[in-house]
Amino acid sequence: MLGFTKSGRKVQLVVKDGKLLTEYGRYTLDGAWEGISVSSYDADGDNLVELIITGTNQLTMQQESHVLSSSTLTKMFSVSL
Repeated sequence: MLGFTKSGRKVQLVVKDGKLLTEYGRYTLDGAWEGISVSSYDADGDNLVELIITGTNQLTMQQESHVLSSSTLTKMFSVSL
């Protein structure tokens, strides 16, 4: 699930089991964002799928992608587009 927190409107990705509602992790993106989307693909060629949050950072007005490890939900790297 991808959405905004109530306080501060930070972007937050929450990964849960849809049936059991077990939460596997969360990742919060600081700052103000618009046009947020989430996708997945093997960004580093290791045959494991990563999660990618893409949006426009309202502070810099640049589109950015943040690549997260799908197993730990930690940021591996980010790219300005």
